[in-house]
Amino acid sequence: MSALNSFTQLRRGGSVRWASLRATGAWLLMAFGLSMLLAACGGGDGATPAGGSEARLSKAAITETRQSVDMRILLLSAQGNPDLIDAPKALLEKLGVPFDVLITSTNPTATAAALNALSDGNGNGKYQGFLLETDTLDIGGVSTLAAGQWAQLAQYQINFGVRQVVMYQNPYDPFSFGQTPVGGVSIAETPMKATLTDAGKQVFDYLNLTRPVDFIRTYWLQSTPATLNAGEKLDVLLENSGFIVASVFTEADGRQTLGLNLASNPNLNHVWLLGPGMVNWLTKGVYMGERSSYLLAQPDDVLSGSDIWNPDTNANGGTYRTSADDWNRLVAWQNGLRSNPNQAAIRLEMPFNGAGLGGETRPESYLYPANDPLTAAVKQSIVRKDFRWINHAYAHANMDSPTTAATILSELNENHRVAGLLGLTEGVDYFRDSFINPEISGLENAAFYSAANTYGLRHIVMDTSKCYLTFRPTLSGSTRLPPCDPIPTFGGYVDSRSPQLFIMPRYPTNLFYNVSTPAEWVDEYNYFYGPGGTLPPEQRFPTDRTYEQILDFESNVWLSYLLRYDPYPLMFHQANLRAYQSGNTALPTVDRNRSLLSDLIDMTISKYNAHLNLPIKSPSLHELGLIIQQRLAYQTALSSGLKGRILFTGVPNVTLEFRNPTASAITVPLSGSLYNGTAYGNQLVASIVVAPGQTVTAPAPESWGAKLEADLAINQTASTSTPALGGTVSFTLTMSNAGPAPVTNARFANTLPAGLGTITQVVSAVSGGATTASFNIGNAAISGLVSLPVGAQAQVTFRAKVSSTAASTLTNQATLAAPSDRFDPNPANNTAARSLSVVVPDLTASLALPPSAVAGSTVSGTMTVNNIGAGIATGVKGTVTLPGGTTLSLDFGNLAATTGTAQRSFNVAVPTSGPSLTLAASASTTAVESNTTNNGATSNALTLQYADVTTQITLPTSAPASSVVRGTVVFTNSATGPSAAMATAVTGSVTFSNGAPAQTFNIGNLAPGASSPPQAITVTLPASGSLTATSKVATTAVESNTANNSASASMSVEAETVASSGGGGGCTTNPDAAFDPLLLLLLLGGGLASVRRQRQARH
Repeated sequence: MSALNSFTQLRRGGSVRWASLRATGAWLLMAFGLSMLLAACGGGDGATPAGGSEARLSKAAITETRQSVDMRILLLSAQGNPDLIDAPKALLEKLGVPFDVLITSTNPTATAAALNALSDGNGNGKYQGFLLETDTLDIGGVSTLAAGQWAQLAQYQINFGVRQVVMYQNPYDPFSFGQTPVGGVSIAETPMKATLTDAGKQVFDYLNLTRPVDFIRTYWLQSTPATLNAGEKLDVLLENSGFIVASVFTEADGRQTLGLNLASNPNLNHVWLLGPGMVNWLTKGVYMGERSSYLLAQPDDVLSGSDIWNPDTNANGGTYRTSADDWNRLVAWQNGLRSNPNQAAIRLEMPFNGAGLGGETRPESYLYPANDPLTAAVKQSIVRKDFRWINHAYAHANMDSPTTAATILSELNENHRVAGLLGLTEGVDYFRDSFINPEISGLENAAFYSAANTYGLRHIVMDTSKCYLTFRPTLSGSTRLPPCDPIPTFGGYVDSRSPQLFIMPRYPTNLFYNVSTPAEWVDEYNYFYGPGGTLPPEQRFPTDRTYEQILDFESNVWLSYLLRYDPYPLMFHQANLRAYQSGNTALPTVDRNRSLLSDLIDMTISKYNAHLNLPIKSPSLHELGLIIQQRLAYQTALSSGLKGRILFTGVPNVTLEFRNPTASAITVPLSGSLYNGTAYGNQLVASIVVAPGQTVTAPAPESWGAKLEADLAINQTASTSTPALGGTVSFTLTMSNAGPAPVTNARFANTLPAGLGTITQVVSAVSGGATTASFNIGNAAISGLVSLPVGAQAQVTFRAKVSSTAASTLTNQATLAAPSDRFDPNPANNTAARSLSVVVPDLTASLALPPSAVAGSTVSGTMTVNNIGAGIATGVKGTVTLPGGTTLSLDFGNLAATTGTAQRSFNVAVPTSGPSLTLAASASTTAVESNTTNNGATSNALTLQYADVTTQITLPTSAPASSVVRGTVVFTNSATGPSAAMATAVTGSVTFSNGAPAQTFNIGNLAPGASSPPQAITVTLPASGSLTATSKVATTAVESNTANNSASASMSVEAETVASSGGGGGCTTNPDAAFDPLLLLLLLGGGLASVRRQRQARH
């Protein structure tokens, strides 16, 4: 005992004030080697009171495979000391986290039973984590738990993977948490500023990470990092000048403790600044409950006027009603405030009195004219939806007894009528069921509740500075004056006289209803709170407050509501909206827009933003009522069996399960949701509706061993569904993530089928923050990594070549696989296939020549190519083989599938021999064809046409020697039939055997079968012998037979007859001489004298 007592005194430093400063934490003593030390020092074994004999745990109690963990926290306290337990308890209550409290010293038997029931022995644990007020749960330095009980807590941590938080950690050996103690330091009003480390910024990521965290009015146990044992790890979260403020210590066996080396109580800001992060860390990022910062300011009596404080008389004197200029400047100020994202939701809610509307003439109205400038400004702002509005009674009638139900009902109805005249929209900027009682009166008047029931009110407020016997009595129950029952952490009240009417707390403020300028406020404030003020001395300041000091103090009050996630509205008045510097034209516009309320809100928000980076919510009273009632129903359901738990049986995914055994639907707030949530504080917060008797499941975060759910999908498109053999096709893989979790390094892969290959032109495109990496590109396969935030998309496009031997149908398949830390609930869309019908051209060719042509001429032929295949034929060529073996190439371009055709003409020289001409041709394409046997063509046979010129010569049979004879020659184109050709440029010649000059003839053209007219020839016969005349014919045309191109004719020469000398020398007649037809011709044509002369010449 003496050793432990000395150790305890060392830890306390001899000066720690337990009751007021220290909210201690606890640490689990896991090492069984400590059991004997603790037992010897008065510890218990978990089954017997402290000081009893030690009992060893059974194997079943030590090892257990988890099946489920209830979403509930165990809050352990040594003796329930409010100074120690109130801070963690208030934190859990405000967040709405289900928890049980175990007071370890009250009933050792009950404590032992509770620890033995941490799980059912079958893998079902009762708690999501342990929250200890102090590290040792000791009283007077002696732990209230035995070594075996600490071991039970430790083993539970190991078995179920849960963590623990120590609210006040005292790092002295042997519970050092990886730290070396230095000493204790009291911190008063001057803040100790602690810096967030990188690890701290992860845990407390909702804080303003650019500034240190302030700590005041606490006690700090300073320490520094110690030398760690193997397997241990210390992550400092907050530090000041090298001294640890908060840390996470990881044991060698994996257990973790987040400890705060500071005393805490619910009134210290650091509890609320760090608390949500500590709970979030404790629950590994998911817990039932939520927190939000609220700012709901309600300046009562809009459209009405207010009394105004007179600093000269220290009493009210005169009135002030907001002007149109005040109103417009208030709008401008609020617009500026909302420009910051954290304040974008802030809108003032205006409790209005319709009797102040311009043009109202009811007896109780204020009789402002119809052209009232304020009324006009208000209506303009209502069109813009600048503010929210709430009924505050028509003429601000006090509703305490003896005001009747009829009067109250009239006040409600008439003001609702004015809401319509103003142009307010029910359910948007005004709710008929919500009401701010004038002066918060009537809450103890039965007539008010009767009128509220008749009118249909559902949401009103009460004054937190007052007690109400029927729903918020005093602690003694005997008076209406404070102290009253504490207002609920997150709740409201119901009066039995109107059960449907929900009554919410509303805070009064020290921005009084009757001040409109800083001078007025400062004077009245000091009238009450100054050193000579009217309030009791303990409530006064030692000196009068300045305007800045008042703002500073009152903004701290409002700040405390914001930091504590307090949802309740605050009361102000319309006089506080006065733009008190509007007339000072020397000031910037922003300063001329200032009012007392705007100054107070600005300073409060400035301080808030210095601490937190969380959006501020600003619901209407109607909306706030629904929020609080929903929370109350949830809290009630928790006590009636509503349960959340983490299930580990749904491998590979871990799920959250919510069971509602009650008879009403319950909305469960879930922080750290992975679906259907609204982002707040860097995590999603969901409202999960669980119907009566039903169970709802949701995915758990990966911190609980879950593979986060991400619905990955891949889609595939092709540039064509009918590629050609030998052609190319481009594939586009589109990958997306429908969530709810983002994905890093999912792998896509595409192996091409046989018949596709040669991947080229790989291009990626991303949107929504997606990225691609680590491409692996082969000849016929491509793969890579893709990271996809929720809603993001990545595309990969590549080109592949269709081989010449590809099958007619090809199917390309791509896959997208989730990484190992993600679970895809819909694997069906992780594969995308695209079928291709490979199409090929099929060329046919034909060749046409004229049926006949003159040999040696040039004729025109045509080649026609048709594509009868289903694929386009590209780069079509025709090749014609000409006579002599030369080839002619024809370009046909591209031919469309199925019906593509083209024709080309060409010239060919007709041969000069042979009976006919037949040409061959073939067609080709740069595309691959399935059939090339029909690519050739043979022309028709072109019949060659020839001329066949002949000649015929005629001479007399004989003629006298040396006489001149005449003959004829005829030239004929003897060619006939289809093969006959015109004999062109026919010429002829006749030669004579006696050497007489040759005679020539130009006949011209002779058609087939045609002859020239007889052509005359003359020749003088020789003196004796015979004469042969030879005729030859020629043509420029090609002839089929040149052997008949000449002909000859011969004649004999007659010898002369000489007369005898007797008879007087006369001539004698030769009676045998042949008849000379030429002579006859000459006689007939020229007369006898001519004949005589010729005969004389012959003789």
